[in-house]
Amino acid sequence: MEINSYPDRLDLSAVHIRFARESGVRFSLGTDAHAAEQLRYMRYGVAQARRGLVTRDELLNAQPWASAARGSSVRDCSVGSRRALRYHRNHG
Repeated sequence: MEINSYPDRLDLSAVHIRFARESGVRFSLGTDAHAAEQLRYMRYGVAQARRGLVTRDELLNAQPWASAARGSSVRDCSVGSRRALRYHRNHG
């Protein structure tokens, strides 16, 4: 599940994140950036993840690629992520 860091898209409350976490959901942080200066919004997603008690070990995009890819199944990903995951599994 994505924790979107864009200020207008902080959809998941800390309560929802904790509930999902307790249910075994895995997370990734994203900025929804459409320009380089919007990458600074990542701090808002990090803060939201912390409020939801998500640790670095529970964030897919805070893991080495090999570790994240091994722990993911294609059905757990968005369409774009599925394509990237398949590509990297097939092309190393």
